[in-house]
Amino acid sequence: MDVSVLICTHNSISNIEKNFSYLSKQKYSPSLNWEVIIADYESDDGTLAFLENIDTRSLVPNLSVINVKDPGKTPAIEAGFYASKGEAICIVDDDNMVDINYIQTAFDLINDKSDIGVIGAFGIESLPEGIRTPNWFEFFKGKYAVGNQSHKQGYLDGTGYSFWGAGSVFRKSAWLKAKQIGFIPALNPSRGKSRDVFLDGFSGGEDPEMCFAILMAGYKLWYEPSLIYEHHIPASRISSSPSPSLSIGSPN
Repeated sequence: MDVSVLICTHNSISNIEKNFSYLSKQKYSPSLNWEVIIADYESDDGTLAFLENIDTRSLVPNLSVINVKDPGKTPAIEAGFYASKGEAICIVDDDNMVDINYIQTAFDLINDKSDIGVIGAFGIESLPEGIRTPNWFEFFKGKYAVGNQSHKQGYLDGTGYSFWGAGSVFRKSAWLKAKQIGFIPALNPSRGKSRDVFLDGFSGGEDPEMCFAILMAGYKLWYEPSLIYEHHIPASRISSSPSPSLSIGSPN
């Protein structure tokens, strides 16, 4: 297996359906083998029924579902990483719709450059019909995991850098090395039904935490603007003024 697409989800059936429609349109070499792993936490909205449908399974190759017992994204990521068979693990959030060349691009970079531990992607905002981004949105794009993550394609200089999780590609062997030298994740995001704020007892930041662990394991970060996805942002997260919790450049 060359590439594993990991989708962590909880009660997001409408997003999952769109997600699969984009994955089914991937363009890649016939020799490239990839899989989709769904790490699901107790969904009861029809997500599992959709995934078990025979037509759904014809949309993507090698589909498997993991039932995650602990809440939050971090347990889902850990379970998915251990279960994945590909060296390139793509974190595709359930509200991400990937470009048709996403799988091939991820594979090519991980395969060609052995020192890359994490690849950062370029996100494009996708809003509900009739909703426009407010004037302040351009300054807070990073909070919504959209926009550029570096001023140019290539390696990020230094060690004080990270990517947001959405659309990122991790080298499995790099993550395993980080685990072997003692990496234990401490941050575990989980949002409420509105997806606006984190639930009490949970906090974001699992994405830079993972990037720092990969850097400590001796690998590098690479920004690839041609690794593209759309991030569906619900209307509830776009208001007339930015939330006080937002900070410019802070990743989602």
